Amino acid sequence: MDDSLILQRLRQGDKSAFKDLFDKYFDALLITALQYCKEPNDAEDIVQEVFVAFWENNQFDKMINDAALRGYLFKTLRNKCLDKLEAQKRLQTNLDAYAYCQRESGIEPLPLEAPPPMWLELAKGLKMLPPQTLKVVQMVYFNQKKQKEAAYELALSPNTVRNQLVRAMKLLRKNLDVSK
Repeated sequence: MDDSLILQRLRQGDKSAFKDLFDKYFDALLITALQYCKEPNDAEDIVQEVFVAFWENNQFDKMINDAALRGYLFKTLRNKCLDKLEAQKRLQTNLDAYAYCQRESGIEPLPLEAPPPMWLELAKGLKMLPPQTLKVVQMVYFNQKKQKEAAYELALSPNTVRNQLVRAMKLLRKNLDVSK
């Protein structure tokens, strides 16, 4: 099916056109994603993220040139793959630093069976955060997203994300009584 026809149908509100778009590009996008990340599950997740972003952001309405559809999908895929690789690299660097600090200090790793009390306190503190602030904290600190990425995905300005993080830290310090 022709891209311009799919876009035309999407603009008219035909939801079945999205399935046609998905069926047309899924395999090619997946093969490309597998070239970036070797884990098939990660590649599939990224391809799905591309389609979800396309749908949620109404990109079909923003396309001036119908021929740009394929390019948009593959460029978005490439950017999401690179973001994922960078996040994995940051996570690995953090894990390596953690392991190094443990080796050098002689501290035994924490058992995975039961979370230490401080993690339970942190979980309680996080539940007390406003929903938007919690969403920002989760994206930046737990999902390893950059502040700019979180701002883009949440449709917020980077300053708002930064302010939400500062607010969260203040509230967590207050709620957790860091002086214990």
